Amino acid sequence: MIDLKRTWREGAMGRERTEMARDRSWALGEVLGKGEILGEFEVAFVACFCLGNFVSAGQWRRVVGLVLTCRDAAVGGREGWFVEFLEVLRRQLEVLEGEDGGFLGEEVMAEVQKLLRGFGKMLREEEEDLGRGRKIREAFKAFAEWAEKRLDWVLDTRDILRRGMVQTEEGDMVEVEEEGLEEEEERGEYAPAIVEVADSASPPLGVSIVDDDEDDDPRF
Repeated sequence: MIDLKRTWREGAMGRERTEMARDRSWALGEVLGKGEILGEFEVAFVACFCLGNFVSAGQWRRVVGLVLTCRDAAVGGREGWFVEFLEVLRRQLEVLEGEDGGFLGEEVMAEVQKLLRGFGKMLREEEEDLGRGRKIREAFKAFAEWAEKRLDWVLDTRDILRRGMVQTEEGDMVEVEEEGLEEEEERGEYAPAIVEVADSASPPLGVSIVDDDEDDDPRF
């Protein structure tokens, strides 16, 4: 079972734990080391789409959430695997075309769009090194073009008007932005914070130690 609330190695603390929660490449490596996740991903899709299996739908959703939040793995040694994953996801979305997400539902499809936009943004941030992640960037570009044509999904956030000024009925101009944009851009209360905890028996005042058994997630 994939646990998206715990994507760091045992014993990770402070900066390392935060970075491994934001980039889930380590967790993906652990999952891949235990079996063939692409095959499981496809089986989960068939089970939830054809049989309406709720557990399989949850697993499908977790796989997407894990894969599309990996940076180092996507542009590094597992680049070819990510290209294959995008192809599998595209075929599945073709099946769902016109079904409003089928058993998965519109809410999950909206979540998938958001994850894909974030994944694309991450790939653009790696463009400075042209040789790093070239294949996956090309694959994602083709995927995004297909999604826009077939599903009317705009995955490049640069092409979306997400913040602007509108005039109220009273004539005042106010700035508005798309719901969830602050979270996606990691601003405000969603801005990441890295806390260095001193390696001592007693934590400094004002710093609390979180029990590893709690369902915490530094991404949120």
